[in-house]
Amino acid sequence: MPTRSRAARPLAAIALALLGGCAAQMQPVADFGAASSHLATVYKPFTSGLAASCEQRERYMALGNPGAFDDAAAERAAAGKCQALREAGATAALFGQARAD
Repeated sequence: MPTRSRAARPLAAIALALLGGCAAQMQPVADFGAASSHLATVYKPFTSGLAASCEQRERYMALGNPGAFDDAAAERAAAGKCQALREAGATAALFGQARAD
């Protein structure tokens, strides 16, 4: 029986060393996960107001044009010009949610 006890000790030491090596390799994965979560948190407010910012800019530009200002017409024109950006913002928000998940 003493032979088994001696043989088990080096095997246990090798297993412990291998498991310790696996734990050390997981740190970069944990760092990447933390960085991804931070990126998703920072990215979300940026994408949420993309279309509204575009529409506001277009309406301000219409205010500067000569002649009478028609708020409803300016709003419709701004919504039309910024429609593609609204769709892109929705896609970007989904991308940010996927990164967060």
